[in-house]
Amino acid sequence: MTLLGFIAIAGLLFLCMSLASGWLSRGPFTEFSLYIIIGIICGPWIFDFIRIDIIDNASWVVGITDIAMAASLFITGLKLRQPFRKQAWRVGALLAFPAMLITVLSMTLIAHYLVGLSWSLSLAFGAIVAPTAPVLASLISVNSARDEDALRSSLSIEAGLNDGAALPFLLLAVLLYNTEANELSYSLILNWGIIDVVWALSAGLLIGYLLGWLFGMLATYMRHKHQDTAPNDLIALALIALSYSMAEFLDASGFLSAFAAGVGLRSAEKKLVQRMRLMEQRNPKRLNQLKSW
Repeated sequence: MTLLGFIAIAGLLFLCMSLASGWLSRGPFTEFSLYIIIGIICGPWIFDFIRIDIIDNASWVVGITDIAMAASLFITGLKLRQPFRKQAWRVGALLAFPAMLITVLSMTLIAHYLVGLSWSLSLAFGAIVAPTAPVLASLISVNSARDEDALRSSLSIEAGLNDGAALPFLLLAVLLYNTEANELSYSLILNWGIIDVVWALSAGLLIGYLLGWLFGMLATYMRHKHQDTAPNDLIALALIALSYSMAEFLDASGFLSAFAAGVGLRSAEKKLVQRMRLMEQRNPKRLNQLKSW
C-alpha cells in the first residue's frame, strides 16, 4: 500500500468515527477496540484489503507515527489545567519516572531470565511495553480542559511523560546491541546518561513549555491588537511542528517537547483568564473591550 492510499483510508476511518461518536459513547465498544477490530477485518487475517510492509515502507510509517504521537501528546498537555503546585503533578511525575524505571527493570529481568532473551533485547522489550498502561486507562484520563479531577489529571500527566521517559532505555538497549561487550566503556554509558537522559528530558520539557507559553501570549496579544474575533486554528499545528522539530534538532525529546508545548499554551491561557478576572474587578469597561475579540 502506498502512502497516499494509507492517508485516504485513515481519513475515511477518522471521518466515520467522528460521525458515529454519539453512538459510540452509548455503545458497548470503545473507539480503540473498534480500531483494532477494523484493522483485523481489513488486514491480512480476513479480507487482506490493507497490507502494509513495515520494512519496505519504514520511512513514511515512522514519520506518520511520530507526527501522530506528537499531536496526541500535545492535545493531552492542552487538556491539563492543574497548577504545578498541585499533587496531581507530583503523582504523575512519580508514575512517569521512578515507577517507569521500576517497570522497565522488572520487565527486563523477566524477559531475560524467563524468556531467555539477551540483555539488550530484554531491555528494549521492557522499554517498549512499560509505557502502555495510560493507553489502556485512557477512558479515565482527562477528557477536556474543564476536567480538573486529580486522579484523571495524574494519569494524563503520566501519559504525557511516560513515552519520553522510556525512550532513553530503548536507546540504551540499541547501544548495548550495537556494541560488543569488550567495547562497552564508561564513557559510552556516561555519554548516554548526559545526552539521552539528562539533556533529552530536561531540554525537551523546557523547549516545549517555553514555546507554548510564548505562542499563547503572542497569539493573545495579536488577537487583541487586531480585534480578531476568531482564534487561529493554525497556532496548534504550528506549535506541534516547531516544538517537535526544534527539540529533535537539538537532540532533545520531541515527544516531551510536544506535551510540554500543550501545557505551556494552556498555562498562558490560564494567565490571561486570571488577568481578565482582576480587570473585571478594577475596570469593567476594559474587560468588555477584551471580550469583544
